[in-house]
Amino acid sequence: MFGCTLLGQTATLTVTGSVVGELTPVNAAFGTAFTLTLNQTKGVQEFTKFLSPANCESVEDILKTKSEGAKVFGPTQSGVQGTEKITTSKNIKIVSNKTDCP
Repeated sequence: MFGCTLLGQTATLTVTGSVVGELTPVNAAFGTAFTLTLNQTKGVQEFTKFLSPANCESVEDILKTKSEGAKVFGPTQSGVQGTEKITTSKNIKIVSNKTDCP
């Protein structure tokens, strides 16, 4: 939850849910440097679903924003865009195997 004030008008925004992004590199050598990429278009995340590791079923995972105060809306689907470099203290390997799910 956070607030925005413009020209004396305040709106309180509440963001719930989560986003699905892309972590790279996948199926590469062990390493400590990775990149997390989140993309969106007009407030809709590029990826809105992922496969559950427990049963390979498709799971929807979206971000929603609600505004109260000077501007009232939502909850409505929201999007985040950005790239984050991730460094781990130990060598790890990110593995994806398409044959794990039918």
